[in-house]
Amino acid sequence: MSVTGYSGAPLLKKLGYREGQRACLVAVPVAELTAFAGFAQRRLLKDISALARETGPFDLIHLFAREAAPLAAALSQARERLVPDGMIWLSWPKKNAKEKAAKIATDLSDLVVRSHAIAAGLVDIKV
Repeated sequence: MSVTGYSGAPLLKKLGYREGQRACLVAVPVAELTAFAGFAQRRLLKDISALARETGPFDLIHLFAREAAPLAAALSQARERLVPDGMIWLSWPKKNAKEKAAKIATDLSDLVVRSHAIAAGLVDIKV
C-alpha cells in the first residue's frame, strides 16, 4: 500500500543530503543514527551546546532540538560553520494532528523555529 503524496524517495535524498558531504549532526536521537551512516565525513555531537566548540566548515548541519532556549545561539553558530552554499536542517518533536500534542515535551513550533532562524539570517524552506 502506498501513502498518498509519498514519493518513495529516501528521506535523506528529499532533504538534499549527498554522499561525501561534510556533515555535523547534533543531538541525533539514537533511533535515527543509522539513517546517517552513509556520511564518511561526519561529526556527531551529543548536544546543541557542543556546536560552539566546532570549527567546520560543514556542508550541512542537522540539529535535533527539544527546547527553544538554546536555539538562537545554536542557529547563529551553525551558520558561522557552514560553507557558503551549505544547509542547516532543524528537527524537533512535532504535534500529531489527532493528539494535538507531541509525544515528547517541547516548547518548539514552526513559528518559534522560523523566528529564530530568520533572526540568525537563515532562509526558510520546507519539505
